[in-house]
Amino acid sequence: MEVSQTVSDSVSPDAVSEGMVLNNFDALRVEIAIVIDDRARHRAEAERFRSLAEGAAQRADDLSRRLNEECSAHGALKEAAASTEAALRSQLERTQSSLAQTRAEAERERERAARDREREERFRRDLQELHILYRARRFDSDNVYERIAQVSTELVGAEKAVYLKAYDGFAVVGSYAFDDLNERLPFLQAIAKRVAEEHNALVVNDSAEMHAFGDADPDGIRDLAAYPIVIHDQLAGVVIVVNKGDGGFDDTDERLLLGIGSHAAVAIENRSLQRDIEDAYAATVALLCNVIEAKDPYTRGHCEEVASLIVAVARELGLSVSDQELAFQAGLLHDVGKIAVSDGILLKPGQLLPAEREVIEMHSTIGADIVGSVPSLRSIAPLILHHHERYDGTGYPLKLKATDILLLSRIICAVDAWCAMCSERPYRGALEPAAVRIEMQRMSGTQFDPAVCEALLRVIDDPSRVQKAWLDFVDESSERILH
Repeated sequence: MEVSQTVSDSVSPDAVSEGMVLNNFDALRVEIAIVIDDRARHRAEAERFRSLAEGAAQRADDLSRRLNEECSAHGALKEAAASTEAALRSQLERTQSSLAQTRAEAERERERAARDREREERFRRDLQELHILYRARRFDSDNVYERIAQVSTELVGAEKAVYLKAYDGFAVVGSYAFDDLNERLPFLQAIAKRVAEEHNALVVNDSAEMHAFGDADPDGIRDLAAYPIVIHDQLAGVVIVVNKGDGGFDDTDERLLLGIGSHAAVAIENRSLQRDIEDAYAATVALLCNVIEAKDPYTRGHCEEVASLIVAVARELGLSVSDQELAFQAGLLHDVGKIAVSDGILLKPGQLLPAEREVIEMHSTIGADIVGSVPSLRSIAPLILHHHERYDGTGYPLKLKATDILLLSRIICAVDAWCAMCSERPYRGALEPAAVRIEMQRMSGTQFDPAVCEALLRVIDDPSRVQKAWLDFVDESSERILH
């Protein structure tokens, strides 16, 4: 349009010169050339942009394809990750469950270990007690067989137990909490025979198996464990523990019971040795009594009389058998210290001089020293030492008063005085019992314990009580020693 306008202007009625026209055409050609060049440049730019656009489109396609591929791969990875996560979660749950079970088992094991430690501690304590039961000279109602049955019962948590000694068809010598023992004895003896045949522990946890032991009735016995007591390769007895509280007996119970068996054998053997010691002790007592009588013929029979009457008074006062035994032993030996007193003083027919009195008063101290040097007699040394103390505190050797004096020494003091006044002495004849009674009543509360004096006079008034007391004492003491 600009070219057309230029031409139109060039031929206007105001004609110009031919040079101007040519100049205009030249200018026009230049402009046309510039336009052509611009158009070519524009086409080139358009071609370049088209090429760039095609490259961009290609790259976009490539990116789109790669994106799709990446998305597909991501989806596969996501699925794989989800699958792996599920597998790991399942594995974690299994691991947690296994860990919980392991922890629970570890806790149960700790509890079992704690129970085992507690049981083993009780086991050690009980075995120590069994081991020293007779070494400690426990003169009380303890029965070593009953104690073995009790320890066995408590250690494994059972209800009851019985000790069957291996003689005379397995006789019962001790039991614990076995109220229906007589009814179950044939069955228990059958169990003991099986243990003796197999020389090993026996555990029966099935009540149906109970009937395999002959026709004996096992009614009331749910389960049991039996173990042998062996001394010097010889069966000494069988212990049967019945009805465990928390289920059947296990290997731990069997191990503990066999452990009791070995230590119980030691305790029983110690008991046998204790009998030997007691026999030696009895021989020692007899020897010392003979020495006393040989030294002072006026006291022949006096020690035995004092000892038997002491037992009657001790029983009258309700003392235990073990205390009666101590009083009896002390009564036999209360004057043993007189072997250190010269015959000139001991058998002097007249009144003693003060110096002679001091010598003879030493016999209680000397006697305590003599018996104290014998291990089996040491427990009665204090009784002999203080048997001349007076209730009012004027006696010897320590001038003890009232309840500061041992009760058994107070009994010996009163009985010794009664028997001395009733018997003949070098310096006087025997007194009549009535006169002795009056003297005892007069000295009650000063020389003698009033309660002891009254008990002595009650026994003296009924001689049959003295005899009965002595017979009962012998029976009870013998039974205690046998067990």
